[in-house]
Amino acid sequence: MGYTVHAVCPDKEEGDYVRTAVHDFEGDQTYSEKPGHNFALNATFDEIDETEYDALVIPGGRAPEYIRLIPWGRPRGSPHIRSSTSQ
Repeated sequence: MGYTVHAVCPDKEEGDYVRTAVHDFEGDQTYSEKPGHNFALNATFDEIDETEYDALVIPGGRAPEYIRLIPWGRPRGSPHIRSSTSQ
């Protein structure tokens, strides 16, 4: 399709890694959190210009909450970045 994907994380730079977690259901309607993979970042968050992208994907888990609660994670005016509180 010709798209380039950049994986970024706040406060980290290209070449850094982020840890992921695996939620494993143990039965009895509970789960445990186990170490997942070390995911390599291929771009630096602070250097990204959101107007140069066609889409934004924020994976589930704690990432959406984390990004929503910090001031620089709120929408910056790009038509691709909207929240339920954006007007």
